[in-house]
Amino acid sequence: MLSYLPQEYRLKVGRALHHAWGALEYGDALGALKRLQQRVHRINESAGRALAKGLEETLTVHRAGAYMALGRSLTTTRVITRLAQRLCGRLRQRSDWMPSDQRSTFMALDLMAMEAGMYRLGHAAYLPALREQLTGLNQPHSTRI
Repeated sequence: MLSYLPQEYRLKVGRALHHAWGALEYGDALGALKRLQQRVHRINESAGRALAKGLEETLTVHRAGAYMALGRSLTTTRVITRLAQRLCGRLRQRSDWMPSDQRSTFMALDLMAMEAGMYRLGHAAYLPALREQLTGLNQPHSTRI
């Protein structure tokens, strides 16, 4: 979304996104993102549409009422990106000779080997409750924590 914007707006809009996502309550975060989306839409319609398209999805942890417990651990994709890079590096070493039906097996083995060196997710004890809450969000009359 930021790539649609002129260079002089990117830093300011990026900070505003970070600030909105850092709100503790779902309503506050949603309101801040909607206001930002309107401002961005006036600057560049494509950027405004891109922000509007994924607005709700970016607040999943907020909507589940789990931001206080898991917000810091789940607000970045850096961990996933690093894992994917390491896994691709390992698979690339054997891709020339490995049959395609064995790739998933080797990927699982590589992940198990890499697990020992991985950092643990902070507040991982909250993950089962988050899973239940997210499952409940998709049902018509769910209750929130």
